[in-house]
Parts: sequence; structure tokens; C-alpha cells
Amino acid sequence: MAENNEVVGQEAAEQDILSRRNFFNWVIGAWVAIPVLGSIYPLLKFLIPVQAKGKEGVLLDAFGKAIAPSALKNPKGYVVGKAGKDKVIVFNYEGEYKAMSAICSHLGCLVKYNSNQNVIICPCHSGTYNPTTGEVMSGPPPNNLKMYKVEITDEEVKVI
Repeated sequence: MAENNEVVGQEAAEQDILSRRNFFNWVIGAWVAIPVLGSIYPLLKFLIPVQAKGKEGVLLDAFGKAIAPSALKNPKGYVVGKAGKDKVIVFNYEGEYKAMSAICSHLGCLVKYNSNQNVIICPCHSGTYNPTTGEVMSGPPPNNLKMYKVEITDEEVKVI
């Protein structure tokens, strides 16, 4: 009977050692897997170009108020706002209104208009776009800026 208890005690000790070993294997595996899995999302965000969301809507400022058409009176003026789900830039080219996405197609940064150079610039990686057509002029952006139609009434600017 004493031998039987000794054998049972050894089996329990072996199971205890294996469960500790399994625990540490799991901890080490998680320690390796978490950084690897955590790097997949940024990698995919870098490799897959950002797409404009493309919903129509009234042009709104940063506070959610409608931008009045008078903000576009200047013949060479522009306004940055939000229309639907997309941020847009609306230009007035001597009475002809053009709107395009204000989101860079490379990494999704908010682009800025440089009136001195007459070019739209992405501050993240210096990609440049043509302000009349939204076409990529230089840099890493893979796609042109999405273009929208503009409807102006007496009270609001609508981007379609």
C-alpha cells in the first residue's frame, strides 16, 4: 500500500510539473504573439489606401454649424469643412465651385491648401495634389482625391 501511495504522489508531482510547464509555455507564447498581432493592424493601415467615405451633405464647420455661401465669395477662396462623413475642401474658381476630399489617399492625413504654390499638400509625407482636379502631382499617395459636386443655395453649401 505504501508503494501505491508513492506512485500516486509521483504521478501528481509529474502532472504538477507539466501544468507549470504548460503555463509558462502559454505565457511565453502570449508574450511573443501579442506584439506580432499588434503590428498587423498598423501594417494593414499602411498598405491599404484610405478611401473617402462619400456621403452627401451640407458643408459644416468644425463646430457642426452650416458654412454660409458667403464664405466662398472670394473668387479664389476655399473652405475646409465636413460634408456627410467626409472632410472636404471647397474651392471657388472665379464662380466655378469644386469640392474634393480633404483626406489624403496615402495614410488618411488631413491635407492643406498652399495658396502660394497653388497646390494641395499632405503634411504627413509631402504628397501633393492638383487643386483643380484632385490628381496626384507627386509623393506617395496612390490615388487621386475624390471629387464631389457642389450645390449652392442662398442659405447653404451642399456637397454631393
